[in-house]
Amino acid sequence: MTGTGFDAEPEELRQAASTLRQSCEEIQALSDYTKEADPDWEAWGLCGAPLGGIYFALASAYRFVLGECSGALEGVAGGIESCGDSYADNDDELASGLDQVCSQIEGVDA
Repeated sequence: MTGTGFDAEPEELRQAASTLRQSCEEIQALSDYTKEADPDWEAWGLCGAPLGGIYFALASAYRFVLGECSGALEGVAGGIESCGDSYADNDDELASGLDQVCSQIEGVDA
């Protein structure tokens, strides 16, 4: 941990982004399954038809929410991955700068 109490490891951020992307795939698979699992209207029968209408409306809303969650998580994963890349770039830039300073200091008598 640094003096600020904040520490970020680029590789861990990239792994978190990858895990989120896997979750997106699972959410999409769940949404696809709910489409396949919908019963036909005839399966509700005459007495169940009113309930079928409610079911299909709720199932459609549920699939919409799943789609929104998947898209939102993909966006978050992209942001986390971008942060990891930025941290790695900053680390490389700082290391290069420190190497230059060290090479200049080596030739100086104290």
